[in-house]
Amino acid sequence: MENAEHDDIMSADEVLIRLTHIARTSNDKTEQRRALELLARYHNLTGAGTPTDWKEQAVEDIRAGRVTYDALVENFGKGIADELFRRAGVAIPISDEERDRRIIQLFNDAQKRRDAAEQGDD
Repeated sequence: MENAEHDDIMSADEVLIRLTHIARTSNDKTEQRRALELLARYHNLTGAGTPTDWKEQAVEDIRAGRVTYDALVENFGKGIADELFRRAGVAIPISDEERDRRIIQLFNDAQKRRDAAEQGDD
């Protein structure tokens, strides 16, 4: 005979049978829906935690390092690649030429501010 303290514990099969019965026969629509949700989750049919569209999948792939910025630009264009990297919260890489252009621009801006400040001191 089984231990008395375990008499109220149902096996996994018994739980599934009970949930199936509730889903099929309950008059309470909320109870039916909850039973169906639990059954779907048990059978891995919910898709919970999985991306629902290609952009969500791309964001996950970016975060995991499975797709590069250059590959996205090549396949979808710079605008989409930028959008997806922003959504992923990952810095958008820049080319060496772009980096150099930005450094030169920052230097020129700083030079202009210095020159303007020096003219204001006169």
